[in-house]
Amino acid sequence: MTVISQSVRRIAVVYNPSSGRMSKAISPSDIKRLLPSGVALEWMASPPAGTAHMDWGGSLAEEFDLVLAAGGDGTVMACAGLLLGKNIPLGILPCGTGNSLAASLGIPLALPHALDVALYGDRQPLDLGWANGKCFSLIAGLGVDAAILARTNAQLKARIGRAAYLSGSRALLSLQRDTFEIQVDDGTPVLLQGYGVMVGNLSRFRAVQRKWPGATFHDGRFEVAVMTSHPALGSVWPADGRFVEWLTGRHVSIRSCRSHLLERDGDVDGSDDFLNVNVIPQGLTVCAPRMASAKEWRTVCGLFSAPR
Repeated sequence: MTVISQSVRRIAVVYNPSSGRMSKAISPSDIKRLLPSGVALEWMASPPAGTAHMDWGGSLAEEFDLVLAAGGDGTVMACAGLLLGKNIPLGILPCGTGNSLAASLGIPLALPHALDVALYGDRQPLDLGWANGKCFSLIAGLGVDAAILARTNAQLKARIGRAAYLSGSRALLSLQRDTFEIQVDDGTPVLLQGYGVMVGNLSRFRAVQRKWPGATFHDGRFEVAVMTSHPALGSVWPADGRFVEWLTGRHVSIRSCRSHLLERDGDVDGSDDFLNVNVIPQGLTVCAPRMASAKEWRTVCGLFSAPR
C-alpha cells in the first residue's frame, strides 16, 4: 500500500446524520482509528437539505488537506459546491440512501475500504454542473425525476433505503406531457414534447433501462435526456430513440410551457419553467480507486440503480 502523502495532515469530515441508515453507524472514533497517527480530524454535521445558511460552510474554506463527505449524493453535492475552485480533494464515504457518484467511481461501501481510497487512491478531476445558480455533480432535472423524489416518503427512505422510492413512483400516474424548448451550446433551439428533461454527468438517470451513452466524468460535456414517452415504458422496453431523445453539450438552456419541480443530485429544489445548466470542466478533484474509470450503469424506472 502506498504511504499516505505527508501533506495530508488535517482532514475535515462533513457528516449528514439524517442521510440513510448506514450513516447512523459512523462516528468520529470509527474514522479516527483508521487514520495514520498525526492526522488531525475535524467533524462537522451538515444542516438539513434546503437550509439557506450553512454555518459549517465557512469552516470548509479553511486550509484542509482533504475533505470527506460522509453521507449520500446530497452531502457530496453540498461539499462539491463549497470546494469549487479550491485545490482540496474530496473523498467520499458512501453511507447515504443514494450513493450513485461513489458507485460510479467504484468507491466501495465499507468504511475502511472507502477511507483507504480517500487516503491512498488516485486524485481524479470531475466535471461539475451549475444549474440555475447552484452546483451539482451528477444530474439536474426538470419534471419526472423530481416528481418521483418529491413524492417519496422521507422517513420511509431513511428507514428502508432505496425501496422507499416505490412510494414516490405514484407520481407517474399524474404525469402530463409538456413542450420543452431546448438549446444546446450555440445551436438552434428545438421543441420536443415529453415528460421531463435531465442533464447528467454520470449515472443517475433513473427513468429507463439504459446507461447514459458516452458519459464520462471529465470530458467537459454533459448528456441531455428528454423523456419523449411515458417513463413507465422504460421498465418494460429498453430505451431507444422512440422513448428518449439524447443530446450532449457544454451549455443547456431548457424552457417549458408550465412550471415543473427541479432536482439536483437527488434533492428537490423548488419548481420553475426554466433550467439553465453550464458545465464547469474539472471543477472538483475526487478521490477514486487507483486506475479507475467511471463505471457504466444501467437503471430501472425511477427506483434502483445497479452497476453493469
